[in-house]
Amino acid sequence: MKQQPEWIKFMKEQNPPGIRIRPTELNDPFSPVPSGTEGTVGCIDAQCQNRMNWDNGRTLAFIPGVDHFSVIPKQLQTLKLYMPPAIRLYEKNEWVDTENEPVELDNRTEPIF
Repeated sequence: MKQQPEWIKFMKEQNPPGIRIRPTELNDPFSPVPSGTEGTVGCIDAQCQNRMNWDNGRTLAFIPGVDHFSVIPKQLQTLKLYMPPAIRLYEKNEWVDTENEPVELDNRTEPIF
């Protein structure tokens, strides 16, 4: 059964390719995916089935509304900055033209606001 384009677009926004999921219940008695298997969404087809790449090598699709799953949140990353950022200000001259050379601001420079 072909789904409406608006519904497919909505599902692609909710489950974009690359997100990780963990099924809680897949209703396929002929080729079940073992409980606890995680996978990556590959794409959503015209029947609104999520084509999966399971970590165990399988490619069984799951059907939203029939099968149940939870999204695995992405791991948080820490960004460490070891140098302060450089801020360059291009000031306007008396003719309201922008100067060619910037003034570099740092934490010792007084604000010009």
